[in-house]
Amino acid sequence: MKKYLTIILAGAALLAVSCQEEQPTYEINNNITVVSQDIVFMPQGGTGTIVVEAESSITATADRPWCNVSVSGMTVNVTVPQWTEKENRYAKITIKSGDDKISLTAQQFGEVIGGLDMADLTSPAEGTVKEFNFVSNMPVSMNSAVNWIHVSVDEEKGIIKITIDKNPLAGTRLGVVNYKVGEHAGAFNVLQYPETVLVTDAWSASVTDGGYEYPHQSDVISISSAVSGEKYVYDIVSKSKVTDLEDYAFSVVAVEKKNEIMAKVESGQLSSFAEGLTTGDVTGTYYDLDADSDVYVIFVGYQDDGYVTGRWGYVDLAIEDREPPYYKWTGTWNISGRTVPYTGQTFTGSEVWTITKDDSDVEFETLTVRGMNSLTTTSIVNNDAAALKLQYKEDGSIEFHAQNGKTFVYSESYGDCYMYPQGLYTKNGTSWSRVTGTYTIFTARFSEDYKTITITPGIRTSDGVDYNFDAFRLYFYRISNGSTYSLNTSVSSGVIPLPFEMTRAAE
Repeated sequence: MKKYLTIILAGAALLAVSCQEEQPTYEINNNITVVSQDIVFMPQGGTGTIVVEAESSITATADRPWCNVSVSGMTVNVTVPQWTEKENRYAKITIKSGDDKISLTAQQFGEVIGGLDMADLTSPAEGTVKEFNFVSNMPVSMNSAVNWIHVSVDEEKGIIKITIDKNPLAGTRLGVVNYKVGEHAGAFNVLQYPETVLVTDAWSASVTDGGYEYPHQSDVISISSAVSGEKYVYDIVSKSKVTDLEDYAFSVVAVEKKNEIMAKVESGQLSSFAEGLTTGDVTGTYYDLDADSDVYVIFVGYQDDGYVTGRWGYVDLAIEDREPPYYKWTGTWNISGRTVPYTGQTFTGSEVWTITKDDSDVEFETLTVRGMNSLTTTSIVNNDAAALKLQYKEDGSIEFHAQNGKTFVYSESYGDCYMYPQGLYTKNGTSWSRVTGTYTIFTARFSEDYKTITITPGIRTSDGVDYNFDAFRLYFYRISNGSTYSLNTSVSSGVIPLPFEMTRAAE
């Protein structure tokens, strides 16, 4: 079945120019007078005439083989066959009477067809009316092979109207519309869905098992069908993707699953469409389902012939977040927050940290953080010397401790060195102290939804009094002489105030 008409495209401007009634030109001869002429032809061809007055009998010839002329008295009959090309064509007709002659030009238009790209149509169960505008200089006819499709053609206005009745049946139905434009013929399909029926007890689904293996979560979902022998397709989709369940079921799930099955049929993996449909109960393992928004399991009933039955259903399914909090810390974080004044200057600024799983830690007790103080010194960057450890706790929080970083050669003169974070606190609000040793600089905890972080500064106890750390920074430690140095001269440069704001960067 030919579904598409081979179209000779022409714009509306071309149609307006080519189809106007042009008057053929001819030479003026006082002894031969043209009384009337009808030698402009449409693509389908036909017969026209030239009527003249002359003092003696006439003869006529044409300079193109496709233009046939004959003479009857003072009338020249002109006949041309069908012309299927898009260009106009011309023939010169010469009429003689004695020694006198006159020439006229016959014209035949090329085919002009626009707007008649008749692809398959689909209709909802309640029926629909489709209208198409077209331009053509040839007769256009259409008819339906079924009584629920009605077609009308208004050639004068250039409008095709297709009316599809309501579908009273329980399944999808298919009709055919035949068309003819000049000598071009073909057909296209009209597919009409049945009325949709939400069936709440036809299918059920539940999560029966699951696990987590970094970085993927798995969930085992069991699906049960309550109707023996019913064939269907299904999909598991995040709720965040769906606004209208019924529309999504038929415009997305039904279409995508059908295409998947048809691709397997075409590749030889399946012998038929029916073989690719699901029946009865099934169990499968699914990875990385959206635990944040939970999911819908959506079902659509299908016929063996590849058309929907109209029956559909869904299950609102909660997905447990199986990812341990340890892994939730991994990713990119934006660091910003309050400012801390210090002798007229201010600790401020923002930066980006990257937290990764510590591959050397098989007990999952530490994570690695990079980006603190945004250090750019070449020897530090090349040796990944600013990569430090975060201590992971059983309650899902992390602690950042004062610690020795990775040993590396800063320069020949300095020898082995490492980065060393130190907390800053003040007793009187005017002078600041930094602390050596091993201690907790800050603790970070997730909120219940794992989307926000609460920072708690560490505590320095001095003379029996507890002081919160107000900030921290990385210092450069030279092993040979035990000296620590700041890599920046400004007191406010590279200092992170405590507490700070920590938010996950968009991924």
